Amino acid sequence: MMHLNGLEKNLSSTSLEEMEEPEKEPIVYEDAKHTTNVLNSLRQMHKRGQFCDATLIVGEHELGIHRAVLAASSPYFFQLFESSDTDDSLRTFKLKGVQFERFKPLLDFMYTGRLQVAQDMVKAVYNLAQDLRIASASQACVEYLTTSLTPDNCLGIHTSVLLHMPQLLPFVWFSPSSPLPFFSDCAM
Repeated sequence: MMHLNGLEKNLSSTSLEEMEEPEKEPIVYEDAKHTTNVLNSLRQMHKRGQFCDATLIVGEHELGIHRAVLAASSPYFFQLFESSDTDDSLRTFKLKGVQFERFKPLLDFMYTGRLQVAQDMVKAVYNLAQDLRIASASQACVEYLTTSLTPDNCLGIHTSVLLHMPQLLPFVWFSPSSPLPFFSDCAM
């Protein structure tokens, strides 16, 4: 027994052994469906307008959004929201010059991870995905466009590459093993 300022402390060999035991590995449980469930819940809350912390105006449409969802999906939105972070209870942002029909598939993608675009809108959605820096949606559009090239559309797609993806130009014209192999078949 040990006396410290009138307090008694019993030091037994058991308590010393417990203090010297190595740390045990933590128990880890990983729910494979958790990410999907959270994204589905966010999508449902978005549809019902629940817990939205901002309004996004696109064309004539006012959309309740969760800034965290858009910011996590797009560096463009991250920068927009970060630079205008104030204590206002509800913030309003306007995407100027953006058609709702082009934005809607990207908004749905940010909430679901699933991109569904009408074939005649793929190029326009691709261009907007590039502008908003939604890389995976942009890549999905590129994959579709490169597998559906025809002599009628190859120059238009080449122009899009010139404007939005100039880093691909060396592959477009000079490399037979290009990830975009059909571009080199198009004549200017």
